[in-house]
Amino acid sequence: DTAVRSAEDGTALSLAVSLDGVFVGEATLWGFDLLGGCKVGFRILPEWQGRGFGKRTLALLLELCSELCVKTVCASVMKDNAPSIAVVKGFMSFCKQDDGVNYYIHKFE
Repeated sequence: DTAVRSAEDGTALSLAVSLDGVFVGEATLWGFDLLGGCKVGFRILPEWQGRGFGKRTLALLLELCSELCVKTVCASVMKDNAPSIAVVKGFMSFCKQDDGVNYYIHKFE
């Protein structure tokens, strides 16, 4: 819901994830704040999962954030989503778990 509202009010950046012109998922930056932070998210279609698209997508999103001079990136993942947790843990530090959601953070130096 937050990502949709942000897209509607122009405060989100939504990107398609594709391979040779075939849509395989989406990536989003949203929730930009005055302290240089934002939230990041990605979804890969089920038939494309397990092929490294999530890892590559998150890596590229973090590169983009760095180029945009974002200072802090946050992500939230449902605690039972083991594949996404594995991807996010490769790039971000665990912050907390609250109400079935794991929260992660990445700070740029």
